[in-house]
Formats: sequence, structure tokens, C-alpha cells
Amino acid sequence: SDTHAAATAGTGPLARVGNADLVRGISDCLSISRAVAETTPTVEVYEALAAACVRTADTHHWLGDPELGGLRAPLEAVRGTAEQVLAEFRTVRTLTRQAADALEEAAGRL
Repeated sequence: SDTHAAATAGTGPLARVGNADLVRGISDCLSISRAVAETTPTVEVYEALAAACVRTADTHHWLGDPELGGLRAPLEAVRGTAEQVLAEFRTVRTLTRQAADALEEAAGRL
């Protein structure tokens, strides 16, 4: 009936967020989880992963609500780890370039 359709679905924390936003937020978190598990380690993949974490946290403010599972903390941990991996990639790239330069310089002296 129209009365039933107009009635609110509930008053708890899940009802405050709404079904559509819950589904999108959980889907975004599951996509990030799958990306972590199935990732080929490249700079582009980790940049995309960090960006997805930021976008998801910004889009779904309710992820930090402890009544809704407090998903913001693990999401921030994944972002932090992705950024650490990116820093390591940059360090390796720099050291590889320095080693190649040193090798070239040494070869020039021979």
C-alpha cells in the first residue's frame, strides 16, 4: 500500500546512510580489497590503489562510523601501504639510475 511504501525503513545507523550509498560504499571497498589481493606490482597499480582509497573515503563519509564497522581505518591503512610501496619504487628507480651512471662513469675510465 502507499502507506507502507512511504514508511521509513528504519532508524538505525544503516537506515541513516541509505541502501544505495551502503551498496556503493561496500562495493568500492570490495573492489579495493580485490585489487590488493590480485595486484601486479607496478607504480601505476599502486597509484590507482591509493587514489581509489582516497576517493572512497571522501565519497562515503560514513565509512568512519564505528556503528557501521569503522571501515575508514583499514582503508587508510591500505592507502598508507600503497604510498609506502610507491616511495620504495621511487627509491629503487633512483638507486638503479645512480648505479647505471656510476657503471657508465667507471666504464669510461677504463
